[in-house]
Amino acid sequence: MKRQSFLVVSLIFLIILLVVLNETVPGFADLIFRRYETEKILSDNQGKIQHIVFQIPQSKNNYFWSVSLSYFRSILEELDSNVEITIITESQSYFERLPEIIKDKWNIHNTIRTLLIPESEEKLSPWGQDGYVIVKNKDKGITLIVPASERYSAVSRALSETYPHMTSIVSDLDFDGGNIVSNDRNVFIGYSLIEENSRLELDEQEIIQKLEEMFGKNVVIIGDKNHRAPFDHIDMYLTPIGKKTLLLGDSRLAVDLLLKTGDPSILDSPIFRKQIELNLSEDISGALEKAKDKLENQGFRVIRIPYFGVIYSTQILHGRFAHFITYNNVLIEEKGKEKVVYLPIYGIESLDKKAIEIYESLGFRVKEVEIGMGITKFGGSIRCLSKIVGRD
Repeated sequence: MKRQSFLVVSLIFLIILLVVLNETVPGFADLIFRRYETEKILSDNQGKIQHIVFQIPQSKNNYFWSVSLSYFRSILEELDSNVEITIITESQSYFERLPEIIKDKWNIHNTIRTLLIPESEEKLSPWGQDGYVIVKNKDKGITLIVPASERYSAVSRALSETYPHMTSIVSDLDFDGGNIVSNDRNVFIGYSLIEENSRLELDEQEIIQKLEEMFGKNVVIIGDKNHRAPFDHIDMYLTPIGKKTLLLGDSRLAVDLLLKTGDPSILDSPIFRKQIELNLSEDISGALEKAKDKLENQGFRVIRIPYFGVIYSTQILHGRFAHFITYNNVLIEEKGKEKVVYLPIYGIESLDKKAIEIYESLGFRVKEVEIGMGITKFGGSIRCLSKIVGRD
């Protein structure tokens, strides 16, 4: 009897120990249960950046070219010198000139490879995040999973043909990479992905199951058929920063900070005034609050950060592009015990300062990437304009 009691107590103690270790030691469950053998989508907040890809389209829009090139230089200047950089372009001129500009004029000496892809009817997008997702394989290679529509498939094809450890495959699901973010255990996806795959005649749970099989992690959907997500790309308003901790955009906080600036260029601007109204509405503020409630009900710790957004139907106001100010659309890496965030700086001091304070309070070293307000009119930021394909 005593022996049985001892075994029961020992078993209970072992279970408690495993639970504690699983919650406190990163990767413990993977090690014990051999989940490392499962293919998994690359995490957005774990590991050091090793290899990053940028897409540089031909400069048909000179304004967009100038602001995106300015961003491109800003992020390259902040990356460690041992990060491998791949640039994909359709332009023979950029293919020949960009490496020289980067090294000789910008004084950046990372390992840089430029890939030239053929020009097609569907022009190369600067939004490098969207065309594929990265899944790590058990053999340490990676798979580039391309959506069923095969938009920008020339990019993934060029990468897989250039790098032996990369393989490109086409999914039967449609998606944008910007609508998918991940930590070590979970993949967070906006509800629009479910709608995009209605042609498959699968219910929501069946699509989620396919996503979990593809990504090797639990899937959390933000929004539903009755309550849309705050924006069609989740990386604009949600950032995983730990196992159970998420940064979620807060449009009311952003509006409060903007109103306190007293800046006439903001307060007297018809576009800003309309956007302030929109960011206090159910479409944005209400949707963010519903996302907060859902995530907290699932056990996540949710921390709020300024977010000044739009919805697609109102991205153009009064005939001009509205602004999109997000501090969720970032790059994060871990260097040993140090956490680093590459944070967009827009030049609106009240918002920039608050975002820096929040990340620093969470233990991050902030690398400021000066991108200004120019890029905000095109509905994207740092994560949208890059693709991390390798982490240590």
